[in-house]
Amino acid sequence: MLKILDPGIYTSVQDQGRFGYRKYGVPVSGAMDQDAYILANKLVGTPLNEAVIEFAFVGPKIEFLEDCQIVLTGATFNTFLDDKELSIHIPIAVTQGQVLEIKNAREGCYGYLGIAGKWNSQFVMGSKSQYSNITSSPRLQKNDIVKIVPSNGPINRYDIQKEPPKTEIEVVKGPEFDQVKGEKKFIFNAEFSISKNLSRMGIKLDSSIQLSAKEIITSPVMPGVIQLTPGGEFIALMRDAQTTGGYARVLILPDKSINHLSQLKPGSKFTFKLA
Repeated sequence: MLKILDPGIYTSVQDQGRFGYRKYGVPVSGAMDQDAYILANKLVGTPLNEAVIEFAFVGPKIEFLEDCQIVLTGATFNTFLDDKELSIHIPIAVTQGQVLEIKNAREGCYGYLGIAGKWNSQFVMGSKSQYSNITSSPRLQKNDIVKIVPSNGPINRYDIQKEPPKTEIEVVKGPEFDQVKGEKKFIFNAEFSISKNLSRMGIKLDSSIQLSAKEIITSPVMPGVIQLTPGGEFIALMRDAQTTGGYARVLILPDKSINHLSQLKPGSKFTFKLA
């Protein structure tokens, strides 16, 4: 078990996601960076679909109430176990009473804390991912107790090279790509940046290009859809995206590109490339 002393920002329990319920209006959710999430479980020898703790920008402060094995993946944070600085991708054993403090992100946005064992957190509609109105709380709160039955199996060590953030994001054309008003080629020539208007639901993308598209009849959307509004705003839908929308779906992010985009900080610049 562990106790949340300080939840930080956007700290929640996440797993692969909640599938098969979009027809009822339930988002998929799940870890924003699925590659980093899977790696966390792989490194501590836990089933790859087990839950982890996801955090963003400023991480949580956690007290371990029993011995366990942990690992950090995803974005690079200033992280300390008691007073000892920790590195990502290196599994370690922690003992009862130790305190993990995950401070600000140095590179990237979303980090993951993998813990070896079976998570006894709330399981709703086939997933442990926290989401508003689905689970009892959308995020971890101060003094929350996360129940985990620790596993003492072998931990895995790999030589993993930290990749720099992607500045070229691969996309495919969406259903309404041809409805874009203006020179469509500008989408692939222009520089975009991550705005401060971002969340697990979506990210507003800033650019200088003057393009727009008419609203459409409300249609299905999913994580990875990039919408273009009549006012010219590009919005990338992320893991907690709604299930329907009325803006033109001009581009689609493959799953790998969702991972890459999620790790770009506000102000980060990038371009789109057709996959």
